[in-house]
Amino acid sequence: MRTVVLRRLLLLLPVVWGVVTFVFLLLHLVPGDPVDLLLGGNGERG
Repeated sequence: MRTVVLRRLLLLLPVVWGVVTFVFLLLHLVPGDPVDLLLGGNGERG
């Protein structure tokens, strides 16, 4: 049982790294700024 838990935890590390890398690249490759989109496009608070 202990080896199963240890194996799962060790496999979790590359999965989390992959997801974080994918989201990071996705946010940097998509045109525009996420903050501008949240604020309405022109960057001013309304």
